[in-house]
Amino acid sequence: MKAGAKKRAVAIVMAHPDDVDNSMGGTAWLLRNAYRLHVVCATGGERGIRGKSADRARAIRQKEQADACKLLGAELIFLGRMDGDLYADKGICDEVAGLLGRLKPAAVFTLWPINEHPDHTAVYDITIRAMRAARIRNDAEV
Repeated sequence: MKAGAKKRAVAIVMAHPDDVDNSMGGTAWLLRNAYRLHVVCATGGERGIRGKSADRARAIRQKEQADACKLLGAELIFLGRMDGDLYADKGICDEVAGLLGRLKPAAVFTLWPINEHPDHTAVYDITIRAMRAARIRNDAEV
């Protein structure tokens, strides 16, 4: 890359704070120097720590994700939806479409649609609908 040239964006759209780490942490690590990484996390992981209140679990998991994104040099965006109650409704699809439209990413990563966790399949649907609305081509759509 030429000095002073602006890096292209890569968007990573996930359901929970640990999804990037568990699904594509290595890929994100390899992309971190060549692209501006943007992690979009639909929920705060409120229901992800047994025995903790939703507020406490959200605080812990969001901090962990912020720390991971700092290591990657990634911008982190939380959409504020509730863990366990994620749906591909018009509001969130439009919100993600707006983000993608502003970022104009070279690539968009999300979770695979065949998954036992309903939030994971929802975030796939959200991402695909948002990409269509933002007119971002999806050459790998199944």
